[in-house]
Amino acid sequence: IAIAAWETSSGRPVFGRPSSDQPVWRRLEIIAVAIMMIAAGLLRVVAIENYPIALHNDEMSCMIEARGFLESKTGLFNVGWLSCPNLGFFLTSLALRILGPTLSALRLSSVFWSLVPLIAMYPLVRRLFGVRPALLLLLLTTPFHWHLHFSRTGFLYMQAASLTVVAVLLFAIAIDRRSPVLFGLSGVVTGIAFQTYYAAWLTPLILAAWAVARLLSDHTQGKIAIKGLAAAIVLFVVTLAPLLAHYIQHPDGTTSRSRQVFLFSEKNRRHVQAAYGTSDPTELLRLNAVRIGRFLVDRAGDGSVQYGLQGRFFDPYLLPFILAGVAYSLTLIRLSGGQLLWIWFLGTVAAGGLLTIDAVFSPRLIGITVVILLFPSLLADRVFRFRWISDRKWFKVAATLIFSAVFVGSTWWNLQTAFVRYPPESRIGNRDRIIRIASDLGDVRTVSYTH
Repeated sequence: IAIAAWETSSGRPVFGRPSSDQPVWRRLEIIAVAIMMIAAGLLRVVAIENYPIALHNDEMSCMIEARGFLESKTGLFNVGWLSCPNLGFFLTSLALRILGPTLSALRLSSVFWSLVPLIAMYPLVRRLFGVRPALLLLLLTTPFHWHLHFSRTGFLYMQAASLTVVAVLLFAIAIDRRSPVLFGLSGVVTGIAFQTYYAAWLTPLILAAWAVARLLSDHTQGKIAIKGLAAAIVLFVVTLAPLLAHYIQHPDGTTSRSRQVFLFSEKNRRHVQAAYGTSDPTELLRLNAVRIGRFLVDRAGDGSVQYGLQGRFFDPYLLPFILAGVAYSLTLIRLSGGQLLWIWFLGTVAAGGLLTIDAVFSPRLIGITVVILLFPSLLADRVFRFRWISDRKWFKVAATLIFSAVFVGSTWWNLQTAFVRYPPESRIGNRDRIIRIASDLGDVRTVSYTH
């Protein structure tokens, strides 16, 4: 409010001046985005109480913590289960307050937070790369099983992913419009994101690294970004201040989670030696890099129980285009969008995978579920822009048919994975299926289950 008042008194627009080089919004584009968002919403709400079948204890812990706000027993600027900041549980409690403290309400909270990054990534990608990559990313992410799974569970993960996207979007618009207010709002959203799931702690680093990258490659835009980053940092600290007061009084809580998952933590020395067969730092990093590589391109599967999908994570139809898109995106490294994409992707892989124990643990990589399919989207856009395709009707038709076939195959594979293959494969799904049946029967007192 103070920044907005200062801008107004100085005769400048509160939200800056829009850039003239942004593509015009057209009716057909808006209709297409609306249809895809409706489809994304339907895929995330259908039979949400029954799929996923598993009732993970972490999901139930989120419910318990959120219910504390319904009973006014929980402080907002404090930490709760697993030392997670309480603000994330408060955001979950809003759905419980409206719909009641049920499993469906808990999971519908994640549905909302999963739709936020989908709709926020669209203007971000549109601004940095154009309309077609933005449409393709939304199209491919809508049925993506990894994003779909965590959209339908009651964890805090989607809050982190969504608020990160919103913070980056505000920062990108602020650079374009030279708006101190938008830079400040980006800092506020980053401060809120910081108080959800730990994956969002990477957000300020993404913004800072991107600002420095812009300064190195485009001095004029970089100076705007660096000055704006200062405003964002101030508002970030202000937003975080009440929780910082708690951390000052309880300093162990600040690093408790990182000590539990950091690959080189003294606390994990014995576990790492047993799991990896070595304590050499270079070898540990190499082994984790191999694990992450196999997770991305092979059938290594997920080490978490929160998802735990075994086998291939990326469908065989789209995987070649993802790999080719990664190679193509290296040519964009000097561009603003290319720098952001690689900082976001590599930063998440390093912080959530390379430097953590028991990699790959898919919740820690939740931040890349909204950006990884940008690689094939950018590749497809480049193919359609080739002159010998764009200028020849039948070549364009052929390219469209090929992409459509890949999309149909990819969608079928992802939906099969989410709703058909994964439920019986879930490690705790069989146990919880029995619990659900016993609960429906009503008079069952004890369940004995041997795996």
